[in-house]
Amino acid sequence: MHVVLDANVYLNWFLPSDKTDQIRYAKAFANLLKSEAVTLHVPLHFELEVLGPLLRSLRSTPAGISEKKFRAAVDEMDALPLSFHELGLGFYKMSALATAYNLSIYDTPYFNIARSFGFQLATLDSGLMTASKAWGVELWQPA
Repeated sequence: MHVVLDANVYLNWFLPSDKTDQIRYAKAFANLLKSEAVTLHVPLHFELEVLGPLLRSLRSTPAGISEKKFRAAVDEMDALPLSFHELGLGFYKMSALATAYNLSIYDTPYFNIARSFGFQLATLDSGLMTASKAWGVELWQPA
């Protein structure tokens, strides 16, 4: 199975949140990784999108995550079966795709990978969900 993993799903495994539906979705995806062979596809900036919020949370004591939880998140990320994709769209195509589907420039590569290769997209982002439905990109859903 091939799935494009949006950073927001991964972050919900580790960062505190009061959005139980998002946490449930993220935990279901984490369980999928334990039970099935899944190749995760991500853009090159995935590490930045994940480490940025994790570091901010670590540094925002006492409300943030602990050093132990931060290290667990980084260790787990290093162990994930990630397949990194170059962006390679060029400025015009990237901006046109973002504009056409009202996506942030950071979310556009996730959508483009799923769209280009026909992979499912695991996301909690409403913009990515809307763009995926418009294009016919399959969204990953828990069984």
